[in-house]
Parts: sequence; structure tokens; C-alpha cells
Amino acid sequence: MKFLECDSPYKLEMKRMEIARKLIGYQLRPPQVAITTFTNQKKLRLIWNEMHKSSPPKGLQPHSCAGLLKKRDMRDVATFIAIFRSIIPKNSLNPEGSFRKTSIENLIDAYEIYLTMFEKKSQVLEFQTCFYLIRDIRYDIATIATCGTCKCEFLETANDKAFWGCPFCN
Repeated sequence: MKFLECDSPYKLEMKRMEIARKLIGYQLRPPQVAITTFTNQKKLRLIWNEMHKSSPPKGLQPHSCAGLLKKRDMRDVATFIAIFRSIIPKNSLNPEGSFRKTSIENLIDAYEIYLTMFEKKSQVLEFQTCFYLIRDIRYDIATIATCGTCKCEFLETANDKAFWGCPFCN
């Protein structure tokens, strides 16, 4: 994901650190935050320890969002996709509102809207799941399909046939 342009290197560094703190606050692991914000992982681990009072989780990262999702999550995924699509800027650089031309700020904004909409719900998607979801869509690991009946957009992955079909009609 890309960053918006800043007119000074100091402002850019401040923006990177602000976004890194938000991502760590949402428990996105330091390796993903480092790749996304171009920030040193050692700094990010220190920020994690300060914010969460523990070390970051260890272990393999998921290869796709499909491993993080359950059938019951698919309505939330469809809702998150709709929110994310609604805030993607459509302009001369991105006339069709492509997921490939979005920024990490768009993802954070969409997730904050999602949390606001579902703050009373006991089970919500984790930020990490949304991060991988958008990444998978951007790189064609997963696709967005449209239901022929209700016209709702939903996630479709080639690897997991259990998720095929509209979460609202099925």
C-alpha cells in the first residue's frame, strides 16, 4: 500500500510513525507494519511492548485471508468490502476506484468506520484479517464476486470452496 505525498521528509517520518502506532494498536504484527510504513522493526517491537505490555506474537504469517476466515465471518467481510470500496478515492489517477491504487490510510479509515458501525457486536473482524483481505484482493489471490440474486459483493477465493456463494442468500 502506498503513502500520500508529504512536502517534507520530517512530516513524512512523523506520518509514518503515526500510522505505525495505529497499526500496532490494531495488533498488526511488526513485520507487516515495517513493510507497510518503511519503519525499523526494532523500533516497532519497542512500540508494541509499550502499547500492549507484552512481546509481539511469533510464528508464521498467513499466506492469505482465507485461513483467517470462517463461514460466519463472510457477511462481515462483504460489509467491510462495501465500506472500503465506498471510501476509495475516484479521481483522474484512479477513475474506476481500483483496490490497487489505495493507501494504508484508506484501510485504516474503512476499519474505523466498520468498528463504529458494529461497536455493539461481540464478534468483529480483526484488523489483521482486513489487512490480508485487501492485500489478497489487490494481488488477485481473492476476487470480489457479485451475487446474481441480491447484487451484493462478496469475497471469493480459489483455494477455499467453502466460501463460494453469497453470504446473504446462502
